[in-house]
Amino acid sequence: MADKKDPLIKKLQKRIPLTIKMMVIVITMGIFLMTITDYFQNKYHKEIHIAATTDIISQKAVEQRMRFDYYVKKYFQSVKLFTSQKRFHNYIENLENNKWSEDSNVQVKYYSQPPSWFPDRSIIRTFIPATYVILLDGKKRVREVFSKEKHKLPAFLLKPESVLYQLSQNQSFLTMYDGTPYIIASKNFIGPGGRLRGILTLACPIDNKFLVHSQGVTTSRTLVALTTGVEPYILVSNHDDMLPAGARIKDLRSSFLIEEEGFFDYGNSDLLVNLVTFSPKKEIESQTSVILNKERTQNIITSLVFILAFAMITYWITRHIQQITKKITVFSQKTLGMQPRALPRGDQLLILEERFHSLTEEVLTSREIIKKQAEEKTRLIVDNAFDAIITTNADGAITTWNPQAEVIFGLTREQAVGQKVVDKIIPVKYHDVYEKAIKHLLASDETPAMNKQLQTTAVHSNGHEFPVEFTVSPAQSEGSYLFIVIMRDITQRIKAEEALKNAKEEIEVWNRELEKRVKEKTEELKKSQAQLIHSEKLSAMGHMAGGLAHELNSPLAGLLPMIEKYRNEAEKGSQAYNELTLMLKACEYMAKIVKDFGSFSREATGEFSELNINEVIEDTLSFSGSSFKQKRIKLIKEYEDNLPDFLGEKTELQQVILNMITNAYDASTIEGEIRIRTKTLDNRTKLTIEFSDNGTGIDKESLGKIFDPFFTTKKPGQGTGLGLSLSYGIIEKHGGRISVTSEPEKGTVFTIILPAAT
Repeated sequence: MADKKDPLIKKLQKRIPLTIKMMVIVITMGIFLMTITDYFQNKYHKEIHIAATTDIISQKAVEQRMRFDYYVKKYFQSVKLFTSQKRFHNYIENLENNKWSEDSNVQVKYYSQPPSWFPDRSIIRTFIPATYVILLDGKKRVREVFSKEKHKLPAFLLKPESVLYQLSQNQSFLTMYDGTPYIIASKNFIGPGGRLRGILTLACPIDNKFLVHSQGVTTSRTLVALTTGVEPYILVSNHDDMLPAGARIKDLRSSFLIEEEGFFDYGNSDLLVNLVTFSPKKEIESQTSVILNKERTQNIITSLVFILAFAMITYWITRHIQQITKKITVFSQKTLGMQPRALPRGDQLLILEERFHSLTEEVLTSREIIKKQAEEKTRLIVDNAFDAIITTNADGAITTWNPQAEVIFGLTREQAVGQKVVDKIIPVKYHDVYEKAIKHLLASDETPAMNKQLQTTAVHSNGHEFPVEFTVSPAQSEGSYLFIVIMRDITQRIKAEEALKNAKEEIEVWNRELEKRVKEKTEELKKSQAQLIHSEKLSAMGHMAGGLAHELNSPLAGLLPMIEKYRNEAEKGSQAYNELTLMLKACEYMAKIVKDFGSFSREATGEFSELNINEVIEDTLSFSGSSFKQKRIKLIKEYEDNLPDFLGEKTELQQVILNMITNAYDASTIEGEIRIRTKTLDNRTKLTIEFSDNGTGIDKESLGKIFDPFFTTKKPGQGTGLGLSLSYGIIEKHGGRISVTSEPEKGTVFTIILPAAT
């Protein structure tokens, strides 16, 4: 009976669509979870709301207490401000002059409108409203009373005790009279000689109106009351209908949330009172219900949205399941050649499961067919391969031997299959290596020779050895190892490589010989070129020196003897003798200048080329550095490596460098120090050359004229004053600039900045 029911149940489950099943489950679970969640959420939210409301009421109680305390303190501030008014002073002085009645039976004067001694209305607005404003004379007798509401002055204020005014003097004072709390503040008016001339008192019962004024604008939810007593009861509240006077606090706790606050110390008091804040529990419960209803509505909407979203997802899933089922059916028909079948209706997942089982059986059947076809294709590929393809089992026995292997090794398939590969194709000297490699692979699943292209020596059936290139790839089939060896005879390739190697060696020998000969010829050419340049330079310098000697020395040769003749004829010590001596020295100095021009002169080409500043400096030092030895001067060179080139005329720049070195040499003392430094600036866009010495230096006055033509700091006859002026012009011509810094007896630094070539 059970066996009959099971197919019936399965058949019924299969006919019901998956979407309907999922929707029933989701709706049932949703209702269950929403009911449980609503219960615990309501309980939790009620507790949270009551706790939050309690915190708010507690904070509000502190604020209301502070407002009440501040309001009470302002009574004394109002009294103090009142008595400081000039109108009040004048009124008291006038009464003193007219003498208040000395009669003990004093008639009290009442005002319902502000009396003349009140301040202006604009000032009154700043005062705290008081029920009674009382003016007493120097003997503390009540003389005048102002009450806007025409209240009769209570007896304890009409004939007050002295202690009352002592306690309320200069502060606000709380007291109780006839069951009603009062606030009283007083201020004495002291005349000349320290005599008490009057007392001003503000008094007000602490009633409903007082509480309303102390708290400012309030809402119906703000309930405040003053309480007192060992078992606290209400003295007065701002809502008599809800909080009547005399009601005990313990009787109100069932209907209100209650927070009590004491007062700050605002003055003396003979009352022990608290300011209590009440919040009706019905209002709190009503607010909680509103919040919970909103949250419950949101939960219902969320649940409906969730159910709708899940329904859409379920529909989307079932649609995809149907599509997968159709694809499986089409795949079975087109790929596996199965008969077409219509898709039944019902549970899409169960239908997919059936289709999947059918597909599995169909695939297994097709795999056997494909396996046979693949084996046939593999056999064709192996038999027609250009390389020898050999397979062996884990014992080294040959299982596959293709036709190319027959050609390479001279063994037929029948002769090779079943034989040990080590005995047929591997030379005897490699047998141990092969056996060790196979054992290592079987023990660790890896060996360095596997899956790599290697070269070795194989043996032919006739016994001769030949080079081969091979790869060995291990594979596992049915739990045992299978080795696939692909091998190629490379005898002809080795011969070609050897021939190529020999030819390459011969070419390298010829290349080395050719390089040697080219190098020798290049050295000879460089030497010849250097000799030619040196000869041309010497020739040009000699030609220029000869020209200068011809143009200048000829007139000087005639002048010098003539001047010396006339000087000898003149009387020694006379004015003529002295003047001729000066002329003779001037001509000799001119001859020296001519000689200096001939020492280093070469005509500049005027053409700029790319130069390396370090090389230009070294070339200049090569014919001027020997002079440093005379003074034992130390030359320090600090060159920055890999400097960029710059555009310039080498001869002109050598003239500038020579002038800088000569000036540094002349300024240096014996065993002095000259430093030449090169470096780059501004991201290698500029070059800097510094010439520094530790010699005599230049004074500030001369420093400003250093580049003027014919200005020199050297002794007469030692300099023309043109070197720095010419150097300045040459550097400007090259787009650079030259500057100098110096301190007397410490040294001088010349700095040249040139633009780098772009």
